[in-house]
Amino acid sequence: MPLLGVTLLNEQLSAAGWIGVITIVVGIALLSNIKFRRNKTSFKAPLMALAVGICIASYIVVDKLALNYVPAVVLNEAANVSSLLALSWAAFHSKGMRKELSTNWKIILLVGVIILGVWG
Repeated sequence: MPLLGVTLLNEQLSAAGWIGVITIVVGIALLSNIKFRRNKTSFKAPLMALAVGICIASYIVVDKLALNYVPAVVLNEAANVSSLLALSWAAFHSKGMRKELSTNWKIILLVGVIILGVWG
């Protein structure tokens, strides 16, 4: 993330910040359990960690750029609504959700009525 911030967003990092970044990278490399044996080198775990890091860094950069155009509250609510739509669609199209609704529809309805009565 600091590399993207410095190169793409014109951010500045202090010497202590760079030492921290290097320390984290070295720590990850030491903990990644890479074995350098003949024909047995496995880079799967560090490559997966790198892929996750790239994904996280990417959405952080996009969020940082988006904050130049919309307030943080609007960006947060847009993310909430999009997550709700995507995850609701996935949940309601799963067999587990259908089974849960058919089994416990009375309890779900009762809890919904109570919630609407309290906040409605």
